[in-house]
Amino acid sequence: MLTEVLPQLEDRITARDGKLVIRPDSGDPVDIVTGTVHGVDEAELFAADRSDEQKGVVELLDQHIRVIYGDSITPDRARRIYERLAAKGYASDNVVLGIGSYTYQFMTRGNLGSAVKATWALVDGEPVDIQKDPKTGSGKKSAKGRIALHRDATGEIRQTDQATPEDEATSLLQPVWVDGRFTVLQSFADVRETLRRERADRAARRAAAGTAAA
Repeated sequence: MLTEVLPQLEDRITARDGKLVIRPDSGDPVDIVTGTVHGVDEAELFAADRSDEQKGVVELLDQHIRVIYGDSITPDRARRIYERLAAKGYASDNVVLGIGSYTYQFMTRGNLGSAVKATWALVDGEPVDIQKDPKTGSGKKSAKGRIALHRDATGEIRQTDQATPEDEATSLLQPVWVDGRFTVLQSFADVRETLRRERADRAARRAAAGTAAA
């Protein structure tokens, strides 16, 4: 995005009366914003052969663009970001920081490995598989393409990425919202009942497996 897509939009960006703000994500905010090379050695800090990762987002952007890192910021990370900006000669207002999910006792969706992401789209009538696989976000690789869910021989639910129409025809995953309208109405009580039933069934399967092993 920073080195290929945005440069193609340079004329439109620089012609705007205002600033374009981008929001990087996934990884160590300090390294992403200010680069992995830092310190007092100016020869190392400003070496011509540094990689994009070593430079950080602020050095890859035009003066018409600013950065917001709106999550995972702690007082220590904020201090280190501003210290590195100063060492590079950048003003602090090049970056806006946000605490985000770190206001909740450091418990985030990442702790549960759960997030909602688009995995497939229809663009000009053509199907396009979508996947999040951030270079700097280990463990954040998402599902890809159309998704199907089936139970395996043990009764556990398994996911199939880039599912075929045949996979989807028998999938446990079925549409509930199509073209702005609900096709299935589910209450929160329904969700709770499904979770209760799944937990009970899983416990029964594990108990049965333990008995068989004994």
